Amino acid sequence: MSPAAADAYAAEIHAVTDRLLLEHGEFDPFEFLLRRGWLDYADFSAWQRGAPVSLQAVLQTPVDTAIAALERAQRYARAQGLQLERRPAGGGEIGRDPHFALLCSSLLKRPGDRPQGDLFQDSAALFTLDALRAALARHDHAAIAALLSRLQREAPREVPGYAALHAAIDGDPAQTAAQRRLQIEQQLAPAAQRLLGPAARGYLAPLWIALAQRLTRESPDADDLQLHPSHAWMAAGHWRDAAASITASSRDWTRAPALITRLALIQARQHRLAESRRLRMRLCWQFPDAASAMFDRLGADDPDSALLRRWPEFQRAEPALPVSRFPAWLLLADPRQRDWLPPDQPPVTLASDDDQACYRALHRLLGAPDDLDARRALKAAQPELLQAFLGLRARGAV
Repeated sequence: MSPAAADAYAAEIHAVTDRLLLEHGEFDPFEFLLRRGWLDYADFSAWQRGAPVSLQAVLQTPVDTAIAALERAQRYARAQGLQLERRPAGGGEIGRDPHFALLCSSLLKRPGDRPQGDLFQDSAALFTLDALRAALARHDHAAIAALLSRLQREAPREVPGYAALHAAIDGDPAQTAAQRRLQIEQQLAPAAQRLLGPAARGYLAPLWIALAQRLTRESPDADDLQLHPSHAWMAAGHWRDAAASITASSRDWTRAPALITRLALIQARQHRLAESRRLRMRLCWQFPDAASAMFDRLGADDPDSALLRRWPEFQRAEPALPVSRFPAWLLLADPRQRDWLPPDQPPVTLASDDDQACYRALHRLLGAPDDLDARRALKAAQPELLQAFLGLRARGAV
């Protein structure tokens, strides 16, 4: 990994860690793996319920990669004064790698952390709140009702917020799907993050899953992307289901730039970077305006970190090149492009004849730098890229 790539990777790990500390006040390895897209929440929730599979077995990245990232994140959190605590036992087997199991069994918390709320000094109320948060995450109606009754005696001013979360679990039968989405997104999610902390994901995920299933039945081809089932599946952290809701729909997603953009993001979140890159290059060739807007919106947490660096460089290139030439330009800027998108595979075959000729000639040159026919073809298609290639060739960079 180059120094620049290493710095970008470290910044990405730190950004995810900062977000977890901001939202939850602690560093939870499971939340880190989920946020990185290395765990699908469907697999994680099954593991929590004791499914006969280890957490390591369902990782969507090599265990060594996960270990290195967890080590870096934990060093960063400890440098901020957080202290190590052992996680209470629960769930199935973490994995055969003892170091991975040890890292996942550790929580990092600030010294003297107490549940939020300045009115609680009574330890009984603290225990009740902890149990109530866990029950809300399980959607255990009987336990929630009993704990709310106890909380009414111990700390009555805190009851309304938790009671509102309880009442919203099953939803209002009169609500439309659009109204339910807004309720979850604008009311329940902020309240759950505030009141439940790390347990918020457990509370919210089943609500999103139920909405996704409802949207699949009622409006799978909605023009409003927030009412497409993939939106709810993504919010639940069910990345495979989110992808399937796009590709299995009766709607032709290949003609909808917004769905291509979303599917590319889903693939990236699963760290299927080759598949994600191919979809994003497809946008460049078929829907360049949509591609430009997508690249402008890329966030620092996007797993395809090369695009975060290369897109601004491409925009500053002189002379300016059209967006449809960005895939060819990337052949010079990012070596992975050469392996991830060979010139004889879709979506290259969906590009215009000129864009295909440019991409193929440059790809061929990178494999055979002295191929005169390829040089002539690239000069005819995009002489600026030939000059860029020759410059890199002279410096021994290709």
